[in-house]
Amino acid sequence: MIDRIPKGAGLALATLFLAGLFLAVLPGCRGEGKAGETGGARPSGVAADYFSCGKDGDCVVEAQRDCCPCNAGGKQVALARKAAAAYGQARTARCAGDLLCPQVYLCDESAEAVCRAGRCEIRGAPAPGLPAVLR
Repeated sequence: MIDRIPKGAGLALATLFLAGLFLAVLPGCRGEGKAGETGGARPSGVAADYFSCGKDGDCVVEAQRDCCPCNAGGKQVALARKAAAAYGQARTARCAGDLLCPQVYLCDESAEAVCRAGRCEIRGAPAPGLPAVLR
């Protein structure tokens, strides 16, 4: 029988609950594959020609790689400038329906789209202090 709950235990339990809720929602917004620091793997079901380039000027940074934008827990992506609109339409079709995105700002303002070996990638440091799972 518990006579008394220690001071601060309620706050600790609430914090653990919210952390668990955040971690339960996060996998749905991270997308497929594991991203590296230079641009990462492309989301599943995305054609390679969205990323084809000949020079740096052919590439552009898009704020939304998957269903959640980078200002809501998602990641940025480097795309071929000519394919950005088609990528957006395909992403909209893929992400139809209700979706919960964590309200975490992960946009990297220094991110720059570059062409490496015929593929658009992001050059820029990941946001400081983030765990690897969020990069």
